[in-house]
Amino acid sequence: MDARTINDLFLRKLDTQEGMQKLAADGAAFIREKLRETSFARKILPPMYVTQTDLQVSTKHDGVVKIIELEPDSKAMLVNFRGKPTTNYLEGKRVEMSFHTISSEEYQKLEEELLAYRMPLTQIIEQQSVLEIQRIEDETFLRHVDAAIVIQSNAVTGSYGAGGEIPEDSILELFNKIDGNFLQTEVLLMDTQMFNRIMIDNNAKGTFGDGTLKGEIAVSGFKYPTL
Repeated sequence: MDARTINDLFLRKLDTQEGMQKLAADGAAFIREKLRETSFARKILPPMYVTQTDLQVSTKHDGVVKIIELEPDSKAMLVNFRGKPTTNYLEGKRVEMSFHTISSEEYQKLEEELLAYRMPLTQIIEQQSVLEIQRIEDETFLRHVDAAIVIQSNAVTGSYGAGGEIPEDSILELFNKIDGNFLQTEVLLMDTQMFNRIMIDNNAKGTFGDGTLKGEIAVSGFKYPTL
């Protein structure tokens, strides 16, 4: 069979549940070298969709931006019956949000060469490209998070390392800086290495099998939906 016939049969199988299961079983016969995950930035800050009516032309570059207004601050005070409150001129702040494009690499393969593969090569590359695009989203998101941590750490004693890295003993101090500034810490993002360091490597928090959360994790793993 030629490549077009093979592709047609492949597409036909995608139309049925049984065919998709067979394709999934056939496509699993390869070795994965890297574990990829979906975007965590989208879970922390859900995407906001905009239309053309929401955008303005930028005066700094050939593109469009979205103007976002910041909440104005307000105060109250205690005065006597003859007193008057302080008069302030109300002024709102605005910021520009620009946009950029994330693109995967371009891949090329001759149809005749696809016959040499048992796995659905093009389908795997397509799925991986989507996850790689989301990885770039996460890296961009983390760069902004690191910048915010460095700004916060300038007002807090102690060093937070290069690139906004937070040592374990400084997490509480940084949380208090946010919580004590009319804000609230709601999300803690950690990778598996940080999780291992907090839950396992710190001997001061208990030993394996001693009935603590650390001992429970050592036996059954972390089973709770929140930490």
